Amino acid sequence: MSRIEILDDPHPIEHAERARCSSGDDQMEIQEDCPRIKSTEFPDPEKQESLESECIPDPMDAEQTWPTEEELAEAVAKRKITKLVPRGTSEYQAAWIPDEDGVSLGEGSEDESEDVSMEEARSEVDSTKDLEDDEEYETITISESGVDGERYDRDIDVLEENQAMEKFKEAKLDAQFPDEVDTPGGVLAKVRFQKYRGLESFRTSPWDVKENLPTDYARIIEFADYNRRRKRIYKEIEDIEGVTPGQYVKIYIARVQKEVFKTFATGTQPLIVVGLLEFERKMSLLNVLLKHSNSTAQPIKSKERLIFQCGFRRFVASPIFSQHTNGTKHKYERYFHPDSTVVASMYAPVTFSPCPILCYVENQDGKLELIATGSVLSSDSQQSRPETSRSERPSI
Repeated sequence: MSRIEILDDPHPIEHAERARCSSGDDQMEIQEDCPRIKSTEFPDPEKQESLESECIPDPMDAEQTWPTEEELAEAVAKRKITKLVPRGTSEYQAAWIPDEDGVSLGEGSEDESEDVSMEEARSEVDSTKDLEDDEEYETITISESGVDGERYDRDIDVLEENQAMEKFKEAKLDAQFPDEVDTPGGVLAKVRFQKYRGLESFRTSPWDVKENLPTDYARIIEFADYNRRRKRIYKEIEDIEGVTPGQYVKIYIARVQKEVFKTFATGTQPLIVVGLLEFERKMSLLNVLLKHSNSTAQPIKSKERLIFQCGFRRFVASPIFSQHTNGTKHKYERYFHPDSTVVASMYAPVTFSPCPILCYVENQDGKLELIATGSVLSSDSQQSRPETSRSERPSI
């Protein structure tokens, strides 16, 4: 954006301004043709956000030496544990209490008490209900002449139908046996699960969130303290200067492609201009809390292509589903079942909470179908959610 001109509104909303403009018809016609410029606002180059949405990774950043014993001891000393102890217990006495019920907290957790907690975010959607075993039925009318085979082959794709039936079968098995995994025939269990890591305790075993990160993590933005940054940005916009809501303005946008200009110049839809907060142009790891709307019967698999409406922005992503629980590790969900609440993690533009989310799936005819609603939990790769697959025993 190069500049903004604040003009006299030819059609003011306020009664006093409308009476002043209607005092002279000739003056009104002149204002409509060429409104008077009140002032001009120019952006500050030092404060103007860059249009780059991703970071340029450095291949040499992947080189890292093994941490020393002093660094490991310092990391353990910074780790904090919360315990349920009798009233009046000192810190020295609490250190001798077994930490089986303790929950590990990261650095900067003192500021998180003032922020939107997981329990508050959970209250924005209904609590998870138990899956019903009864299947839904509907009444249909069929012809007594039987099935036309040629019409069936013409209207139905057999391969696509088989894939849909297999998907329904897998979703039903996942709902009935969420902690069991079938080993494919002809494959040894030790080979099938060799990339998985065994945990002594799903809740208390340590897990380094920065270990074996994908290369795409080098391209997204990271916040040293997401909650503190979010509060600072919301505090700064209270004292915003420049153009205020309700003013009649003319916006000049630089470096617009000809194809984009022709699309809006010849189209009938209006051009909507939305202001973004700081860093909301960048890409990061977005965690959103979703509640299934029960409006569709088709199973929603993890990593499936979905469409998200986040405020004025709409984007396509293939999220990973996990349970919405307390702690530092969360169980990976293979399917988004009806009457369930999950956390969807994906690469998406930075969005500061609170912000509502609408989730759609695109049908074969191109129409969008609403499948879930929810809100933003966080938008920070530093607070990533290690998603593990809990399995009691593989089924051979």
